[in-house]
Amino acid sequence: MISMGLSACVGGNGPIAGAAPTAGACPCLDREFGLKVGEPATIQGEQLEIRVESVGPDSRCPVNVTCVWEGDAQVTIGLSRQAQAPGRLQLHTSQRFSTEGTYLNYRVRLTALMPAPRDGNRDGNRIEPGSYTATLVVSREISA
Repeated sequence: MISMGLSACVGGNGPIAGAAPTAGACPCLDREFGLKVGEPATIQGEQLEIRVESVGPDSRCPVNVTCVWEGDAQVTIGLSRQAQAPGRLQLHTSQRFSTEGTYLNYRVRLTALMPAPRDGNRDGNRIEPGSYTATLVVSREISA
């Protein structure tokens, strides 16, 4: 499954000039890509494995409700690279908290989390843990 997505970005590690990044696209540097909870991906040409380990708590405001504040969901990201200690980042959907973090010389940014909560669900705003997809961007840190 990952090999199908990787074939879409052969030929470069950066975004195509003039093209907007697409969620769900291949896991390449500097491009948005979607990643479901528990599904690993390897950043093309980097030997960097990334995985959305969990989402929660999720207190985001339902899309069909007006709220005093937007709420927040915490997304736990696991990272590993050959011969390096694994890392874990806690990223958030709210700009009031950290939406990005670093592992080794990589910066990981959370740009979206789907599905969004909806009011009127039988169990309130409960979303099944395995149904989340995080949209991420991974880039290299620039050394000083």
